Amino acid sequence: MSASIIPVIFARLDSRRLPGKVLEPLLGGQCVIDELLVQLRRMAEQVPGVIEPIIATTSRAVDEPLVQKARLAGVAAVTDHFAPLKRLSAIAAAHPQCWLWRVNADSPLLLQPLIEFAAAQLQGMDDQVHVITNLVDRSFPYGVSLEMFRAAVINAVNLDQATPEQLEHITPVTQQLPSRAVFGVTAGDLDLARFDPGVRLTIDDATDAGFFRALWTDPDFQRTRPGSVERVNYAYNRRRSGET
Repeated sequence: MSASIIPVIFARLDSRRLPGKVLEPLLGGQCVIDELLVQLRRMAEQVPGVIEPIIATTSRAVDEPLVQKARLAGVAAVTDHFAPLKRLSAIAAAHPQCWLWRVNADSPLLLQPLIEFAAAQLQGMDDQVHVITNLVDRSFPYGVSLEMFRAAVINAVNLDQATPEQLEHITPVTQQLPSRAVFGVTAGDLDLARFDPGVRLTIDDATDAGFFRALWTDPDFQRTRPGSVERVNYAYNRRRSGET
């Protein structure tokens, strides 16, 4: 049986450059959270091991609409500390036998073959491997990322001694692990040509929001399947060419 993989959607509403972006109807009239939930639920049906997602937000009043969104969508919401690592730690403590897949709420282009590849590696995976990631040797566009952590490695982090960078970005936790504990994935593992990781497919500011609004109404983009290589390629090529 495949190990359980919990997609954890990290979201806050007080983005400095584009407040409230994850609940704005940027994607053909729907928000990024709804788009991610649709894709993740499809993956839960198609990818062995992937189960229902969790929205990880804060306990602050400003983020209460995310809790309401989770309730309406029928998914769990974990409300905890402002620092993402502390939120992930709370989920790891509740699910100690699972893998936790970090999903960023500003990145609506998930790549299903990437998570399928990672999930397949869990069959017979060495117990010494604690992280599966494509961020060591970056060969995908910025925003098409994969970070999966064994809950046990997050539970082992001493939060009182964690650096501010670890608390905010989580990824630096990987840098403290021996190389044998990190399984790196590249585009070549999926038989894909390397992408330019400098091409950004995230929604960070108003320019990004404009790009994704236009992308989601592009008939050629809409003909691609959510989660597919073709969809990511289309968005990547359009962004790389400077189209908005």
